[in-house]
Amino acid sequence: MKFKLKIGAVLLALALLPAAVFLIHAHPAVLIGLLMAGLGVAGTVTFTYSSFQHSGAFGGGFTGGSAVAPTAAQAAQVSAMSALVGFTDTDTTWVFTHNWGLSAAQAAALLPQIIIEVVSQQAGTTAVMPVIGCNVTSNTNLVTFTKTQATYSGCTVSIWLRRAHSIGL
Repeated sequence: MKFKLKIGAVLLALALLPAAVFLIHAHPAVLIGLLMAGLGVAGTVTFTYSSFQHSGAFGGGFTGGSAVAPTAAQAAQVSAMSALVGFTDTDTTWVFTHNWGLSAAQAAALLPQIIIEVVSQQAGTTAVMPVIGCNVTSNTNLVTFTKTQATYSGCTVSIWLRRAHSIGL
């Protein structure tokens, strides 16, 4: 029985070794996304809102590491939101809830603006850039993302949403 426990401990240590290397060289927000992507190997999208809460200061505040979407009151205080999203090859859909309550005209103008950046891809593979589609017109409080299922397309991306200004709208 002790032998099985030792083997289990060794396997766990080997599984965490790549994460230990990133601890030394990665920004904490990137590290969280990488670790969450690693935990999502079974085909589960990991979605972490990186910032959205208003601190009362100009430009809003930063409160990272939450899987909970902002409320309408919190969302009304900021003009941009960001999130880290980790997904595997087989994941195809996820939702970014911004709760801005955009108008039909803003949705028709394809708002909010979306910026996507690949933060990390699968190590040791021939990584494939994920093909990601965005739907802003189906609901004025969220953006639905779809990804083409492809081998080695799993990765972690940083997504920024920018709200439209209210001048002239």
